[in-house]
Order: sequence, then C-alpha cells, then structure tokens
Amino acid sequence: PLEVGPTEFWPGSHVSFNAPEVAEMDSLPMVCERGDVIIFDYRVYHRGLPNLSKQRRPMLYQTYSRSWFRDSHNFPTDVSLAASPGETADSQSLPNH
Repeated sequence: PLEVGPTEFWPGSHVSFNAPEVAEMDSLPMVCERGDVIIFDYRVYHRGLPNLSKQRRPMLYQTYSRSWFRDSHNFPTDVSLAASPGETADSQSLPNH
C-alpha cells in the first residue's frame, strides 16, 4: 500500500538528464507485495516515499555497473565508505579470496 512508502520512479528519466524536463514527467509509485523484486536501470530518477504506516519496510538494495561508469550525480566524490581519509575508491585494492 502507498502508506508503507514505496519507491517512486520517473519512467524514461534515464534518457533525459535535464531536471526541469524530468519534473514535467509523470511519476509512478511501485507498490509491491512481500517478496516482490524490482529490477531497474538505476539512472532512472527514483526516490523512496515516506513510510506513514506502523509497518516496518525492510528491503535489500543492490546496484551493479560497468567499472568505467561513475554516478557523479548521486555520488559526487569517488570515496567509498571503507576508504581512509584521502584514499579514493580507485586507489583501494580488494583482497584476493
């Protein structure tokens, strides 16, 4: 239900990086049932609506992109959460497992 605060999408917004143009587009709240999965291009403008209910809203959010892609709109710096001060994501190396 809408009270639980679903994710709201602006279909087609990933091809227009012009915010005023996107503001004129119709949005679509994606109301889902427990266990549903949403797969989308994360360049599509989206946001979580507020949870106005007393229900909990657990979710898993995972992204994947090519190594060359940088989301400078949402992440203007290249520093990951695990980075030390002054260290960028590109300078980090992953351990071999």
